[in-house]
Amino acid sequence: MKRIILFATFFIFGFALMVQKDLYSNPKQDGKKIIPAGLMDSPVLTIPGFYYAVAGAVSIPVHAANFINLGAFQFTLEFNPALMTYTGCTNWYPGITDVMIGTTSPGKLTFIWAASTQGVNIPGGTFFNINFIWSGSSGTSPIAWKDSPTPREFSDYNGLILSPMYSDGSVSGILPESHFIPVWSGIATSPMAIGIKQATYNLADLSAGDEIGIFDGNICVGAYKLEAPVNPDNPPFITVSKDDPGMPGITGYTEGHTIVYKIWQQSTSLEAVTVMHSFPYAPLFMFETFTPNETAVVNLAGTSVPATRTLQNITVPGEQINCYNASQLITVAGSGTTFLVENSGSVTMIAGQNILYLPGTTVQSGGYMWGYIAPNGPYCANPSMPAVIAGKSELPVIVENSSFEVYPNPTNGKFILELKMENLLETINVTIYGIQGEKMHSIKLIGERKHEFSLADRPDGVYLIRLHVGSKTENKKMIKY
Repeated sequence: MKRIILFATFFIFGFALMVQKDLYSNPKQDGKKIIPAGLMDSPVLTIPGFYYAVAGAVSIPVHAANFINLGAFQFTLEFNPALMTYTGCTNWYPGITDVMIGTTSPGKLTFIWAASTQGVNIPGGTFFNINFIWSGSSGTSPIAWKDSPTPREFSDYNGLILSPMYSDGSVSGILPESHFIPVWSGIATSPMAIGIKQATYNLADLSAGDEIGIFDGNICVGAYKLEAPVNPDNPPFITVSKDDPGMPGITGYTEGHTIVYKIWQQSTSLEAVTVMHSFPYAPLFMFETFTPNETAVVNLAGTSVPATRTLQNITVPGEQINCYNASQLITVAGSGTTFLVENSGSVTMIAGQNILYLPGTTVQSGGYMWGYIAPNGPYCANPSMPAVIAGKSELPVIVENSSFEVYPNPTNGKFILELKMENLLETINVTIYGIQGEKMHSIKLIGERKHEFSLADRPDGVYLIRLHVGSKTENKKMIKY
């Protein structure tokens, strides 16, 4: 009678598979009997991600669900042995004992098991824990389901082949000396993923060693240390975890709070003053606030430039070169304050949106002040400043009683300095400075009306030409493109 029942069962399943073959897509497996999808919820095997691991033990719970009458399994798991060392498996689901685990080659584990007396039902829960020692690296090791050397196969106690859905996991480490350290580590609670499609600092791509931090206010809830510049075709994703009220302290983000982005540059050990973000796929993947189980994708642009700057009660003395910048607004003087550029002093102001010269702004004869709008930079912090900037508008330059001129201006390399003064027997000192105030070239002229200079070996940008004769100093800007 038992055989008849089994035969009838197989016949029914076979008939259902034949009739429904256009609705279900489970592949045939060498003539083995398959439970078609749709007749029951598919079994699921999931390995979660473990984030921000530090040197020491880590335990990864492998989850299983929707297994009915599980009778046997075999499979391979693969990991990176350079980053972590396997130490064993624990916490097997009740009823699963005496699992044969092999370590046939570095980074591969094989599993084989068969029920002895009856099948095991796993409606949902921890299948088992796999344990490692993390090396202390900042890299990432996959924990992936594989078919070699032992192919994946699950069946029920009667020999019917099951076709689970598989989800790989990983372990990601973080160095204790990293600049951004999240307040949590391990398995994320109500995770949110944030993809970084592009990331720059002062208009240059971030490079290996630079870091990106995700913050809820002043609390770091996610971090990523670059191993190479961001690849927009394969962007990194940063996982953040929601605060767990059952744990002491703050352990993650608060739902609905604004997402704050930060950038740290390894080469300068500086954190960006301003980080602007945009959504390349808007309105898709567009989230300004922390939202559980969602994904945001952003472009990040960090600068060492403050968003706004106010210049009040400042005197720029002779022979001094100052550069001020802001990604949005510079406000000069006003409200009874002063901003003074003395004879032979020099000031450049660069703003992303606007410069307000208010009452109290003064430039003495022989002083120099130049301001312009550059929505996308570059700013003073960039030593190689291009001469032509899209969307740039220039403010008037103050020049009085000029004793010389320079041309052509802009130049692609060589230019002429021509003196307008009558007496050419005095020693005339000419100095060329970069926008940061660094001295590029210096020469003494006696008896020359015209002299040719070259910036051919210098980067494109803005330069200051300073002429000093007797007690008089004059400045002019020169743009090289």
